[in-house]
Parts: sequence; structure tokens; C-alpha cells
Amino acid sequence: AKYAIGNLSLGLGWGAMQNAVSTSSTGATISWYENTSVGIGYAVNDSLSLSYTMENSTANFAGFDSTTDASQNGDVDLEVNSIQGAYTMGGMTLALARTDYDNVGYVQNDDATENLFAVTMAF
Repeated sequence: AKYAIGNLSLGLGWGAMQNAVSTSSTGATISWYENTSVGIGYAVNDSLSLSYTMENSTANFAGFDSTTDASQNGDVDLEVNSIQGAYTMGGMTLALARTDYDNVGYVQNDDATENLFAVTMAF
């Protein structure tokens, strides 16, 4: 879902993906993923835009029941938080983004940060 009013836009998303899982799946087999996202963007003017995005993806493991099997680690959340800015001048865009990842690859405490600077030119 997306809603825009004036220079401000808000977006919400939800999705799920089912993996093919056999009846012999173990607690180490990912059964399905649940994905949610929230974003907000603001066009400061015709040239400058700023945005922030939060995304969460949960890997739901087959054979894990948190009510009876609390000794296992259970489902793992991969979280992504990103802030971006873009400035356009004629046919050139300068973009800057900083993104923090928690539990990369659905591995607990495997975190990463990415800083990106891009220059795009249209001829």
C-alpha cells in the first residue's frame, strides 16, 4: 500500500513465501518467509529527495514449535534499516545511502553496514 500527500509519501508492504518442504524436514529447514516493510519519502524540492526504509524478513523453520521446543533458537529475523538521499541536476543524479543489516543470511548476530555513493548520468 502506498499513500502520498504533497511531497510526503508513505508505503507499507507485507508478503510471504512458502518453500517446498517435505514431511521429513528438520528444525534446520526453512519452511517459509514472512516479509514486512515500511518506508517514508520526502521530496524537499524538485532536485532533492530523502527517504527511510525499515524491512524485516522472518525465516520460519520447519519442525520448530516455540510453545514446546524453547531450547531451539527458533525463527530468525533479518532486519534492514536504510536512509537515502538523492540530488538531481539536469541529467545527473548523486545518490547516497547507508544501510544497516542485522542477522545477514538469517544467521544470529551476523551484522553488516553498507555505505553507497552513486553517480548516474543520462545522455
